[in-house]
Amino acid sequence: MFKGSIVAIVTPFTNGAVDEKKLRELVDFQITNGTDAIVACGTTGESSTLDNEEHLNVIKIVYDQTGGRVSSQSLVRYDTNDYSVPVAYGHQDVWVRGYVDQVVIGCRGEVIARHPRCYGREDMIFDPVHYLPLIEKKINALDQAAPLAGWDLPAEFQTLRRLMAAGLDSIPGGGAEILSDRVRQETAPRKCSADAWIAVMEEAHNLGMRTTATMMFGHIETLAERLEHLERVRRLQDRTGGFTAFIPWPFQPDNTVYAHLPKTTAFAYLKMLAISRIYLDNIDNIQASWVTQGPKIAQLSLFFGANDFGSTMIEENVVAAAGVSFRLSEEEIRRIVRQAGFAPRQRTMDYTLVGE
Repeated sequence: MFKGSIVAIVTPFTNGAVDEKKLRELVDFQITNGTDAIVACGTTGESSTLDNEEHLNVIKIVYDQTGGRVSSQSLVRYDTNDYSVPVAYGHQDVWVRGYVDQVVIGCRGEVIARHPRCYGREDMIFDPVHYLPLIEKKINALDQAAPLAGWDLPAEFQTLRRLMAAGLDSIPGGGAEILSDRVRQETAPRKCSADAWIAVMEEAHNLGMRTTATMMFGHIETLAERLEHLERVRRLQDRTGGFTAFIPWPFQPDNTVYAHLPKTTAFAYLKMLAISRIYLDNIDNIQASWVTQGPKIAQLSLFFGANDFGSTMIEENVVAAAGVSFRLSEEEIRRIVRQAGFAPRQRTMDYTLVGE
């Protein structure tokens, strides 16, 4: 049943419950010292053998780590079976940990899939959600896919699919603010949690939609919380590759409850822009914020990591409510970009260049 050597640990139980801390310490010790598998068992105050498992309050932990490479079908072979991972990880190297009840698959330092462990031979164990980006390329294809029959899809997915059927094919990255629940609870308690924002974006990416990500900084957040925001965005991009651009912009305090806070300086903005470019090296495009910074600082942004000047606007009400009212025409944008030594190009939302 188990791969590798097995070490039996008789663990004392108190009132029918195992001392979990002690058990974990034993497990960590055995793993660190090279044991492939561990079984911990015991009853209330007495030792027992594995032959009487049905009479025991048994805890089993099996640890067997191997490596592998994701196939073109987004499958990873472990023991004698294939386990699925999200299609975004195709052909990447992964690690696999086998436990008595589950198989955990990860890429670099992140878990990307969990499955119930199968002890059959030549079986495929898969999560249909891993294949949604492929299946959903055709609207209503999910309803025709036999493996998904009766599958309980996330609520976010169902909502996004209805929007796609109505014509939606991309989502802006607004509402991210700072992806820290402390900040969100204090500044915008009616907005969704940081995890919920990430979940919606991930479901959108799984459906094949492209989105952007924003960050509104320069209010009550700490520097650590800014980094938390960047890390959340970076990790999601590693999983899905669905973000087309990242747009950091500074909070405008006038006419808000935070009017007493100082405005973010142009230097601080440019520094945050450069940090974003360095940290988010898995997102191709960083957009300048001429709407909050004006044309001159936006022009400087092109030398601090931004490769997208931003677009013209028909209407803008958010920062305008805070007293900021920069306006630029298409010709003005083109002139500013040329004066900085770059060639302006028109693009679509997914950054396909429009021929001129």
